[in-house]
Amino acid sequence: MNVKEQLAGAIARAAAEAVAEGSLPQGALPEVFLEVPPEKNFGDYATNFAMQAARTLKANPRKIAEAIVAHLQFPWLDRAEIAGPGFINFFLKPDWLYGLLQEILDRGETYGNTETGGKQKIQIEFVSA
Repeated sequence: MNVKEQLAGAIARAAAEAVAEGSLPQGALPEVFLEVPPEKNFGDYATNFAMQAARTLKANPRKIAEAIVAHLQFPWLDRAEIAGPGFINFFLKPDWLYGLLQEILDRGETYGNTETGGKQKIQIEFVSA
């Protein structure tokens, strides 16, 4: 699972936890979408999840964003900032990013290899309809 997927899952869990503990009202939660902001000063990733959730939770999007940020804890997350009506901007720790890049360089061509499936053969077919 990559960082973007981990962060999206964490946002969904944080919102669900906030609802469960009563910090946010009950309601259906939307799917989490993350994007890379057009400007670096808006962070490494951003989401409008709080504004989307505001419709179904009938709550202030900034309050939703605050509840989500309060529940997020990752060793690679430097900070999360709430902007405007309820955007959440996420900043990754530079040291963590540099460490990841160093691991990629150290492992070279073996980076990303997995032992999943062992020596089992698989066949992948692509069919264009």
